[in-house]
Amino acid sequence: MALVYINADTGNDSTGDGSSGLPYLTIDKGLTTMSTGDTVYLENATATYAIASTTHRILTLASITVQGESKTGVVLDGAGIGPTGSNHVWKLNTLGMAVVWKDITIQNFDHGTNGAEPMWKLSKNNITLLLQNIIFKDFIISSNYDLGGLASFDNSTLANGSTITVKNCDVLDWEFDSGYTPASGWGQSSLFGNRQASTAGYVIQGTTIRPKDADNAGVGARIVGSTVGTSTIKNSIFQTDSASNLKAEHGNGTLSYSCFHDTADTPTGTGVITTDPLFVDVANGNVDLQPGSPAGWGTGVLV
Repeated sequence: MALVYINADTGNDSTGDGSSGLPYLTIDKGLTTMSTGDTVYLENATATYAIASTTHRILTLASITVQGESKTGVVLDGAGIGPTGSNHVWKLNTLGMAVVWKDITIQNFDHGTNGAEPMWKLSKNNITLLLQNIIFKDFIISSNYDLGGLASFDNSTLANGSTITVKNCDVLDWEFDSGYTPASGWGQSSLFGNRQASTAGYVIQGTTIRPKDADNAGVGARIVGSTVGTSTIKNSIFQTDSASNLKAEHGNGTLSYSCFHDTADTPTGTGVITTDPLFVDVANGNVDLQPGSPAGWGTGVLV
């Protein structure tokens, strides 16, 4: 197992070799040269890292980790565009593979205008995807597919037994595309959505989810969607500026010690509260909690 170094300031995909002294420039170069078990290591940089924008990269190694040096120093920017048609950015396509993305910021991407599928698409059984310590902000997602959202499972039984875990992330200032209308199917119109026939599941833990304060910011949108699989939501905060902007349905599973403020409904569960979590400066993207927050450390909501 080795580190494959990427640097958006000093890297070069032609002359680099992935070492700390000669890093590559792009994430895609790291993903196509790494071996199973390696870590694509994104160094802090002044420049932003590009997200592949027009097609998708099929990932097949049994174990893949993409890690930033720090989540504020490593920023992946979609340049306001996204894949076209039924494409996505990263397709996970090996039975039982384990994929981790952590310690980065991902911003400014549009998966709605051209009807794109999610950023991560799990297309085989028993895959695990961990998204940890990531800031997602300022993005548009598609509501046109039951493969919409940020990360989703493939259709039918292709992703049975797979799990998406979202841990210690901030998911901020997002909205659905302009053609969005609330969908009746569980898989559609979900931030994390999956098709009904898949027995896959979700874990959302220690995460703050807050859509954009505007028009298409998820009217009736579900957090996750599943009728066959299960979802676990705990120690997380969900807030909107209007009760119509986020529907807190989460399919089968358990919900505990979480805050739902101004959402369209309040799921039942142990330790669930509905009071304002008292963010420090939500208008400027600071969702740290003020002293005395009802959702703060030691209250049971966050652990």
